[in-house]
Amino acid sequence: MPFGGFDPQSKHLSDDAWDNLKTLTEFLEDGEPVPPDLASWLVQAIKHAGDNPDELLRRLGLKRGRGRKHHRHDADAWLEWGRRVHVREARDEAPEAALVAVMAEYQVATGVEVERSQLQSWHDKYREGLAEGRRQ
Repeated sequence: MPFGGFDPQSKHLSDDAWDNLKTLTEFLEDGEPVPPDLASWLVQAIKHAGDNPDELLRRLGLKRGRGRKHHRHDADAWLEWGRRVHVREARDEAPEAALVAVMAEYQVATGVEVERSQLQSWHDKYREGLAEGRRQ
């Protein structure tokens, strides 16, 4: 399955797993390269499922785990909010200060509080995506 490197602007990934699968199918049927965000979504789900079909379905977003509540943040929030932390740090802002500032921005923009650990996780994911893109 050909796909390009990480593209933080890519908009093919949806919050709905079935939409993602339908879009992926369209690219494959047309013989077109799969967009990086869709390819990464599928690859990460397969890699982390551990040969467990139920876990694969959960990781793809097709099945919920027992007792697990639905996410209150957008599935692709890491792209925007991880990028914002990254930009602040690139401008020599201290890592903790960058996180605190972006936490405040997030609450203003969405009306929802984000935990520091969640924002740090988004930032880590964003940096991993950038590093992956540079390796390719």
